[in-house]
Amino acid sequence: MREADARGALFRNASLRGADLSNTDLRGVDFNGAILGKARFNKANMSGVDLREADLDNVDLREANLNGALLSKKFPEQAPLPEGDRGKGDLKKSVEAQKWKSRRATIEDDSAV
Repeated sequence: MREADARGALFRNASLRGADLSNTDLRGVDFNGAILGKARFNKANMSGVDLREADLDNVDLREANLNGALLSKKFPEQAPLPEGDRGKGDLKKSVEAQKWKSRRATIEDDSAV
């Protein structure tokens, strides 16, 4: 699916383990609860995506646009983040460190759950 246009697609609870979605237009895609382990999103436009409750184990988000994305789970420490920032396992720290790359991302705190 590399370099495809999947704007607004519904991948809720889907299994996309190991998928290569590099350079893909994924604006507004619903990945809530999806299994995305080892998927590659290099340079993907993920503006406004819903990644709440998604399995993000070993996901590669280098140079991905996460503006307005919805995220709630702690990000796996081993996953490459935009510009390679791992953020010590916490996506909130990583997004804050990359505000210029991921403005207006909403990260829900799931630590109280």
